[in-house]
Amino acid sequence: MVCTTIGKRANFEKSAKFKVMVAPFPVFDGKPLQVPAGGNFLMVFSKDDAKQKAAWEFIKYLESPAALAKWSTGTGYLPPRKDVEQDPNGFKKMIEENKNIQAALSTMPNLVKWASFPGANGLQAEQMLIDVRDVILSGKQTAAEALHTTAEKVNSLL
Repeated sequence: MVCTTIGKRANFEKSAKFKVMVAPFPVFDGKPLQVPAGGNFLMVFSKDDAKQKAAWEFIKYLESPAALAKWSTGTGYLPPRKDVEQDPNGFKKMIEENKNIQAALSTMPNLVKWASFPGANGLQAEQMLIDVRDVILSGKQTAAEALHTTAEKVNSLL
């Protein structure tokens, strides 16, 4: 079992020697499903007006439903716009044919904002959470033990 981003779906499906299956993010009984949203953004740094305009046109193209459908189909990432899910140029068909995408899409109503750690050690704290998740899921430690130790380490960083 791997607990990771749906963005790795396409690579897993291509390289695995077995059928890759995806499930919605797990949740404890009686607790609400909350999945932290990830994301990226595009920036333009040029001071040249012509380059800024050209870059803006390119960004608008990249954010169009057709381009996002192609990007989502190729990478496995979910599109950042709801209208892309119904795009007849490709992503709608992929959703209908690929149950792995359907599992990820089913969690969209449960997205919550990503909580970042303050200060210069934020990325190190994030990595500690990823590592402790893997320790817990592998059964190497109980959740209580692993989380207690990690909380102490993260708190000492902040």
